[in-house]
Amino acid sequence: MDKRLVADTSFYSFFVNDTSEKESLGKILQNFIAEIPPKVYSELKASKNPGFLEDYKDNINIHNSYNLRFNEILKPLFSKGQEEKGEHEVIVVALFCYNLRLNFVFIIDDGGAFKFVEKNLPDLIKNVKRTAGFICECCTTYKIFNKPESLALLEKMGNSKFFIDKVTLCKIKEELNKHD
Repeated sequence: MDKRLVADTSFYSFFVNDTSEKESLGKILQNFIAEIPPKVYSELKASKNPGFLEDYKDNINIHNSYNLRFNEILKPLFSKGQEEKGEHEVIVVALFCYNLRLNFVFIIDDGGAFKFVEKNLPDLIKNVKRTAGFICECCTTYKIFNKPESLALLEKMGNSKFFIDKVTLCKIKEELNKHD
């Protein structure tokens, strides 16, 4: 397995905290190696459902070596709020994956972090997905979910506390419905 998944906290939280879709996350983690930076790991460990970290540990690579201080690379370029959310660490891990020429998907839902990548690291954009778009691709590209499973996840997303624009969600569902 050589596909990597670099995702922000909101991606994992959607499956294990916003909905009860730990099994769906498990299907994804059976097809990808998750690359998780320290801040995201600590946020997930402190969440109300951290058990998936242990359940899928064989498919999770935790970058917990603070002595590497890789989070310092982009830290000066982010606001204090973004820094506290760990977005800069996720971007640094994606940058490492890109420079190592790994096959990876970079999931980032935060608008400010997305704009930062778009403006400052445009080579990463081809790897960037949002959680909803990735759920669609889990059906159409990666064949992890069938269409009803993906549509059910997107429906749950629309009804959860996960923030997504309703128009965008509708477009993603329409795109998914076009595939056989």
